[in-house]
Amino acid sequence: MSSLTKLAIPAAITSIGHVACYGCSSLVELTLPAALHSIGDAAFFSCSSLAKLALPATLTTIGQSAFKVSRK
Repeated sequence: MSSLTKLAIPAAITSIGHVACYGCSSLVELTLPAALHSIGDAAFFSCSSLAKLALPATLTTIGQSAFKVSRK
């Protein structure tokens, strides 16, 4: 999945699971739905190209290391 550059999560999704896009280092653009309530642990871990993100107001839980970038 490292060639994924854009991802728009569908509007009906309310939760993103653990390690959903783990290691998608080419992901530049991520659009989260307005109804999103939770993002799981390490869901976007090592998505090092993701520079900007708008979090919806409905978001209540962000898991551990959800957006951590691993530095080597």
